[in-house]
Amino acid sequence: MRDPAPTGPGTAPRPSRGGRLPVRLDPVVGRQDDLRRLLEAVVVGRLVTLVGPGGVGKTRLALAAADALRERFGDAVFWVDLAPITAGDLAAHAVADVVGVRETSRPALADAIAAHLSDHPTLLVVDNCEHHVAALAALAHHLLLGCPALHLVATSRQALGVAGEPRWPVPPLSLPAGHGDLTGERLLTWEAAQLFQERARAVHPGFRITDANCEAVWRVCHSLDGLPLAIELAAARLRTHAVSQVAAGLDDALRPLVGGAPTAPPRHQTLRATLDWSHALLSGGERVAFRRLAVFSGSFVLEAAGHAVGLDGPAAPDTLEMLTQLVDKSLVLAEASDQQTRFRMLATVRPHAGQRLEEAEEREPAGAALLDRMVAMAEELEPQLTGSGQAPALARLDAEVTPCARRWRSPAGGGDARAALRRSGWVWRFWNRHGLNREGRAALDWAVVGGEAEPAPGRPRAPWGGGMLARMECDYPAAVRRLEASLRLYREADHRPGMARLLQTPGSVAREQGRARAEDLHAESLALFSGLGDAWGVVSA
Repeated sequence: MRDPAPTGPGTAPRPSRGGRLPVRLDPVVGRQDDLRRLLEAVVVGRLVTLVGPGGVGKTRLALAAADALRERFGDAVFWVDLAPITAGDLAAHAVADVVGVRETSRPALADAIAAHLSDHPTLLVVDNCEHHVAALAALAHHLLLGCPALHLVATSRQALGVAGEPRWPVPPLSLPAGHGDLTGERLLTWEAAQLFQERARAVHPGFRITDANCEAVWRVCHSLDGLPLAIELAAARLRTHAVSQVAAGLDDALRPLVGGAPTAPPRHQTLRATLDWSHALLSGGERVAFRRLAVFSGSFVLEAAGHAVGLDGPAAPDTLEMLTQLVDKSLVLAEASDQQTRFRMLATVRPHAGQRLEEAEEREPAGAALLDRMVAMAEELEPQLTGSGQAPALARLDAEVTPCARRWRSPAGGGDARAALRRSGWVWRFWNRHGLNREGRAALDWAVVGGEAEPAPGRPRAPWGGGMLARMECDYPAAVRRLEASLRLYREADHRPGMARLLQTPGSVAREQGRARAEDLHAESLALFSGLGDAWGVVSA
């Protein structure tokens, strides 16, 4: 209902008493800096859209801001929740109902809302706009033009796209990067830990973060990227689990995170439901890109994404366009630097995308495409790994190729051994740089045995790599067997560059064992490099 008629001539009616703000039974934890900056932005600007992934705390931050601005806007603070609204053309009706506009015909509804609010200072908060972006954008544009004193706050997983709209990313809660010297007291200075303790006490009143459990709490919060909803769901597990058990069970970030508060919205009762909600809002091409990007265990660049996403040839979705859309919809994060932009999925999002990838039976081809790119880049960088440009080459390997190394198919994982053999290249470097020598030896040995039918040019590098890893562990007999097998294959193919490079490794093994054969091996390497005109190889030999 409208308030009584205006008291002065030519004065528009005062908007009805502000819609009651949702009542939060649990306090807001942290976010004080975010809230302060948001209040400044709302007062200075006309429109602010809080964007971020599901469960990051957009609603709670908007609610805290609305509550803090009651004194400034008086009764004219309105809260509209669009989550229950299923049809976009009903979004304006939801706004009209909350602000007190009587039912009117649809074409005139936006005009009626604007006339009702007029030039009275008003704060309108519209929550959960992501499934009504187009309808809300049109309504917001109309109201901001027609109501000069209106301030609008929207929460959404993507921006509305209104001209002049500032996109306000809501970050995860703060957390230290490491836990090496943490104490319980220090950890509690970070927002993610504060939230975990607060929510844990709701199910386990005696719980507190101590020096004894602070590492486990850090592991929980870090594994969940500081995402508030995920942390709340993890804390709820303390009903039946110790915090160390919760931390140990987070390899699959989705599996244990069930059983949230029964009074929470259905899409927030489990992390899976929240992500299902986000996934349902994607277009067909966005869903394809979303699931295929699950092959990345860490950050990635646009070119790498193109190899994983572009499995369908000309029919593949445009990678840049799809990445842009997924960033806009808060399912992929973009991290820009002076050199390049890298992308990544939150740890809580990636398992959901991986499940979709399994359902589409695309994990094998997407992973294979990524490995092929890894090998191509490794081969491209190989000549630079021993020259004056080795530092940037190694940095590029670490950034671009190493994150793919764990996707190498091993004996336990099955797969195509011949294809693995063809991709072996210099992959041993990745296992070695990450302390995974035994895992690397097992995978390379499996590729050698299973890929015996592969033509000779594709076979020498896998036993060479296995020999290098065995040497790193000082397992000299195993190293010699593998290196000699590789050298025999290079000799059969009369591959002189391969022989020249390889001979130095058994030469070094023989030298470390104190054997005279070392001099002969290095001398042969020197002669081959001299004949090839390879100055760096000559110096090395």
